Amino acid sequence: WALHRSPRVVARCWGTPRLLAAVAVCCLYVLNTYLRRVPRPVHVVQAAYGAALLVKVVYSFSMTDEPVTYLVTPTLLCDVVSIPSLLFASGGLWLNLSFLQGVAALRQYHSLQRHGLVAAPARDIHQVLLDTGLQLLVFIYTATCGLQFFELLGDPGAEMRSEQFELTTAHVIYFAVVTLLSVGYGDFVPYTLVGRLWVVVNVLFAAFLVAREISELLDAVATVRSGGGAYTAGPDTRHVVLTGRVRWEDLTHFVAQFVARPRAGGTERVVVMTARPAWSAADWARAIAADPRLADRVTLLHGSPLLGADVLRAGIPTAAAVFVLPDQAAADAYHADSEVLKTVLAVRVHAPAVPIYTTNAVADSTFQFRIALQPVYDVNEFAPLPARAGDASRSSDATD
Repeated sequence: WALHRSPRVVARCWGTPRLLAAVAVCCLYVLNTYLRRVPRPVHVVQAAYGAALLVKVVYSFSMTDEPVTYLVTPTLLCDVVSIPSLLFASGGLWLNLSFLQGVAALRQYHSLQRHGLVAAPARDIHQVLLDTGLQLLVFIYTATCGLQFFELLGDPGAEMRSEQFELTTAHVIYFAVVTLLSVGYGDFVPYTLVGRLWVVVNVLFAAFLVAREISELLDAVATVRSGGGAYTAGPDTRHVVLTGRVRWEDLTHFVAQFVARPRAGGTERVVVMTARPAWSAADWARAIAADPRLADRVTLLHGSPLLGADVLRAGIPTAAAVFVLPDQAAADAYHADSEVLKTVLAVRVHAPAVPIYTTNAVADSTFQFRIALQPVYDVNEFAPLPARAGDASRSSDATD
C-alpha cells in the first residue's frame, strides 16, 4: 500500500523494467512473424512478462481510488488485450495481439519523463521533435502489425469477401477515406473487410496525429523564437528574475502583483526564464492583449538557470532579486527540493550576493536551503558582513 502511494517509487521500481520488457516483446513479435512460430524460450519470456503484467493490473485496479477512470485508460486497454497473447502464444500461434505493447511502452516512457527518471532535452523544440519521432515510430509499428494481423486472420464470413471490389458500403467508405486523406487508393489494398476498416481507422488517426504534432511544433518554434536573445537593462532600470518550474497561474499572479505596484515611473522589469514553458505563444499573446503593459514590463527568455550562458542572458548577476519556483505538483518532495537547490547553487556561482527567494517542501531541507540562500560577499572588499538573516529565512514567504 505504501509503495502504491509513492508514484515515483513505483515508476523507478516498475516503470523502467516495464519499458525495457515492452520493447523486447515488440522486437520478439517481429522475430516471430519471420519465423512463423514462437520458439519455446521466447514463449517463456513472454509468459513471465504477461504474468507480471497481470499481477500489476489486478493490484493497481484494487488500489486505485478511481476504478472507472482506470478501466478506460489506454495503457490498461492495451495490457488487457495483449495479456492473453503473452500468456498463451506459443508454437504456431505467432499471430497475436502482443504488438500492442508498443503503445504501452510509449506511454510508460512518457510516465518516466514526468517523474524525472528519463533525461529530457534541455530545449522545448527538441522535446517536441523527440516526442513526434517516437509517436511516429510507434504508430507505424502498430499500424503495420495490426494490418498484418487482420489480413492473415481472414474475413469472419465468406459472404464478406470481394475480389472484384464491388461498391458495397464498406468498400465505398474505405475508398473515400483513403483517397481523400492519403495518396490514393493504391496498387495494394487490404483484402479483408476488417483489414480495410483497420486502414480507415489508421488513416483518420494519422490525420489527427499529424495535425496535432504540426500545431505543437509550430507553437514550440514560436516559443523558442520569442524566448531568444538576452535581457539588457537600461541605466535607470531594475529587474527581478523569475525562474524554476513556472506555471501559467504562477506567472500571471506574479506579474499582476508586480505590475499593480509600479515605482519610479515604471522602471522595473520582470525577466522570466524557463527551459520548458507551461504556456503557449497564443496564451501569452492573449495576456498581452488583455494588459498591454506586460509587453513593456515582462521579458520572456527560453533557457535554463543551470547553464551559465543562460544565467548571463537573463541578467541574473545584476538582478535586484531572483525567485526560484519549485515544482508544486511533484510526486516526490525530496526530488523537488533537490532540483530547487541545484538551481539556487547554479545561480550563486554567477551571482553570489543577489538575494534569492524560494520555498522548500520538506522540513529536512531547511538547513540546506538556509546555507544555499545565504549571500556570499567578497572578503577582499573589507566590508563587514551585513546581519541580514532574513535573506535566508524569508524564503518561506517570498512568493506570497
